[in-house]
Amino acid sequence: MSLFIPALKNKLEDNSNAEFDKYYQTLSLIAEKARIIMNGKYSSVFKMVNGQVERIYASSPILFKLKPRPSGNTALAYKEFKSYLLNKNQLIEIHPEFENFQAGSDISVPLYYKNEVFGVLSILSHPDNSYSTNDLNKLEAFSNIATQLLKDNKELLKLNRNLNSYNLFLSMTAHELKTPLTIVSIYSQILAQKTDSHKLENKIKPKLLSQVERLTKLTNELMQINQIKSGKLKFNINENNIKNLIEEVLTNFKNAYPNYIYIFSHKLLKEDETVLIDRDKIIQAIINLLANAVKFSPENSTIKLNLFRNKSFVLLEIVDQGVGIAKNNLAKIFTQFYKGEKNKYEGLGLGLYLVKYVMEVHKGKITVESKANKGTTITLYLPLPHDRKR
Repeated sequence: MSLFIPALKNKLEDNSNAEFDKYYQTLSLIAEKARIIMNGKYSSVFKMVNGQVERIYASSPILFKLKPRPSGNTALAYKEFKSYLLNKNQLIEIHPEFENFQAGSDISVPLYYKNEVFGVLSILSHPDNSYSTNDLNKLEAFSNIATQLLKDNKELLKLNRNLNSYNLFLSMTAHELKTPLTIVSIYSQILAQKTDSHKLENKIKPKLLSQVERLTKLTNELMQINQIKSGKLKFNINENNIKNLIEEVLTNFKNAYPNYIYIFSHKLLKEDETVLIDRDKIIQAIINLLANAVKFSPENSTIKLNLFRNKSFVLLEIVDQGVGIAKNNLAKIFTQFYKGEKNKYEGLGLGLYLVKYVMEVHKGKITVESKANKGTTITLYLPLPHDRKR
């Protein structure tokens, strides 16, 4: 249930019924899109009304119990064009009522256009999650493009469509690219310095490779999403030796992520068993799955790759010992931008969406078995050539 304070209607500059309804719908749309993207629990929008900051939109009525302070962070965000990130203890100190709220940290960012603030967007996290600076950057990126779209689009339907479009998503990737680029830059500068320390180089190289791998993955995901949306993603499907392909992928991946134990086994009757695939697309799909296994698993844990076949497919299982996936979240993992309930892991939330798309084009499939804290098994069904099916 979302609310807009009716008493404020007459205080707003645009107070006709039509303008009021449009204003309310637009703010609620922006706030709810932001809450979903941030995996937040509550969303609010504040506006300066007769010199006072008022909460004019809230995703829950309980939020109206919290009155913004005249000199609080929301007011400062409004006046100073500045964003704020507060943890739960800071929130309780400011508003003791938060002790009874089922919420975690808060991010408040100004909504502005051409140096004019017209509101403040606030997102409260779930109680078991604490937002980070990266999350703040993410919400800032969202608010910037959302307000631009708001000013450029007079029709609410068009705004909604554009908020859902990949153009918005592309504008939000800067915070994901910034971290690995910074790390690569620092490590490259260290390696460029004259040093006789081979130990230092040996420590830095794996870290550098892992960040290059991360940048490559992000770039490939962005390119593929762009091609999918424009209908230009082409597939070149041929017979490929699947065992050799996996060994090649695994060798390169180990160099980038050496702090894990990788076990590859197969039960193929023939060493030269082939599958009918687009080699590059399947390589990227396997890299995406391995990257997820690494991301959600502790260092020095085991990641297994099992290869076998049935009548129509060669099956590749990737088994990790990671945090697993709760049953109620399994259906969500193939959706765009989904990053888990706590939203604390790096990445764009596109990897599994892309893998599923690639498998569907191949007329194969992907399945997932997982339990929270019990690890995950993901299986790719790779189609056999027609004359090999039995």
